[in-house]
Amino acid sequence: MDHGLHSRGTLESFKRIRSQQKWLEVHGVKKWAYYYRLESRIRQFAFFDRFLKGRLSESAEWRRVRVAVRMRGIEAIWRSSESWPLSEMRVRRLYLDLKNGRLQEVLPSRVTSRWYLATSGGVDRLRCPLWRLVCDYRFTEAVDAIGPKRLRLWVAVLDVDDTDLFVGLFKLDRDGGLITLPHYARYDDGPLRLD
Repeated sequence: MDHGLHSRGTLESFKRIRSQQKWLEVHGVKKWAYYYRLESRIRQFAFFDRFLKGRLSESAEWRRVRVAVRMRGIEAIWRSSESWPLSEMRVRRLYLDLKNGRLQEVLPSRVTSRWYLATSGGVDRLRCPLWRLVCDYRFTEAVDAIGPKRLRLWVAVLDVDDTDLFVGLFKLDRDGGLITLPHYARYDDGPLRLD
């Protein structure tokens, strides 16, 4: 899957497929590079041998879900499970604290808002956001961020017909440095997936 592009559709489709003979593999690298790797091709042949040729293959032993938990770049640790979302997954609800520029586990005591005036003069809309809000969240223990992420925002756009809104989650190291991850089919420095 292309992370950030097809992730949500792929994961939702897997959940809705009624067949018990289904597998999900979330790899975390560029799709074509992963698809043509020797390991991937061996798995494809095992699948086809079983379902197209009726032969016994290693696919009978596969766990239903394989997820690459990405560390940085293409470095990842594989986790296997019989379900998606993973049975050991724990939901963490975070709230936006605009006043302090962070995400927190406690609902802020008051409602806040942020306004900006969009201007078109001299802004390269493909490379430079008109307005940007960054909010941090620091984990106090080691965490694997696996599974769906949801965001609920209330946005008002005045005096225009439409707007583009982009949201990204980025992983930083303990010193605040950006940890790059493959994103879509071509970028090597994308955000985490929003599934």
